[in-house]
Amino acid sequence: MNSEFFIFSKRSVALALIFGFTLTFVWSLRGWSYSEEMQGGMSSQVMRFHVRANSDSEQDQSLKLLVKNGVLNNYRQSLESAGSLEQTREFLIENQNDIEAFAAALVTAEGYDYTVTANITTEYFPTRTYADIKLPAGQYDTLRIDIGNAIGENWWCVMFPPLCFVDVSVKEIPKQEKETLKHILTDEEYALVTGELNVKFKVVELWQILREETGIRFARN
Repeated sequence: MNSEFFIFSKRSVALALIFGFTLTFVWSLRGWSYSEEMQGGMSSQVMRFHVRANSDSEQDQSLKLLVKNGVLNNYRQSLESAGSLEQTREFLIENQNDIEAFAAALVTAEGYDYTVTANITTEYFPTRTYADIKLPAGQYDTLRIDIGNAIGENWWCVMFPPLCFVDVSVKEIPKQEKETLKHILTDEEYALVTGELNVKFKVVELWQILREETGIRFARN
């Protein structure tokens, strides 16, 4: 009797472990799938702007901000008038060399001989809050400007929709920019970035961080 009970107990424990593992795997798969769907949808509608300083010295950090402000101010009208990610990307591709030369001229005018490059690439960004809008971590298309060694503390914002031009001191994104976001994102994506779905946002965020830290890359359909 005791022997039969012992065997039954072992089978029960084994079945419980298998069930627990299966349930965990299924929920993990659903979490990954949801994260990829949401972040992929958002990143396909957003263009980031990234400036990497030569170093962390006070002078190089000031130069980084000068380049950032100069580029944004010089191309502000064109960037703000872009009505879609495609238009923004098209403008950046057509003017990539001009942007690079303009940024390089700013650096040279300050007395530095750093090389300056401008590239349109895809990069990982951590979660970032802009006033009352929060974008999850993940891969995003980016206009990146590298100054010199490009190993100093960097700066980034959202070029489309044009959140780069929103005053960092404001607590709420202007209505026009929010309307643009609402138009280009799905209802659920918009609810995620506006804080209406905090738990689901955490799911997206954690999976994207795990994805980056482990180096695992999944194909998106």
